Amino acid sequence: KQWYQRRVRAWYLCLDKMFGGGMLVSTVVKKLVTDQALFAPCFVACFISLNNLLQGKSMNEIKAQLRSEYLNIIIANWLIWVPCQILNFRLIPLQHRLMFANTMALIWNTYLAWKANAPNSDIQEVGR
Repeated sequence: KQWYQRRVRAWYLCLDKMFGGGMLVSTVVKKLVTDQALFAPCFVACFISLNNLLQGKSMNEIKAQLRSEYLNIIIANWLIWVPCQILNFRLIPLQHRLMFANTMALIWNTYLAWKANAPNSDIQEVGR
């Protein structure tokens, strides 16, 4: 948990350093696009891969799950996190962004764990 919180806080500080700490719409859009183009895709791929590695799955099974689920998970990420991050970057001061993101992450991580552990016929076939 602390590992994740430190990374997200550092990410928010980095976004503020790159685009400024203001809450103008143009600044919010830049932060949002950067967040969803860089942080989200990497986080989703790492989460799925590490989750499967810890379960003892093979690289072929991990690749199969990434192929079959990655796009769906990224789309779900956008549906949840784009509105959340607009609120976060536009209305919430930097010192409270991590708390807001952690609250939303509880919902997101529950979904992500469900998707990462859901049975998938493509994955089962590769493992046989």
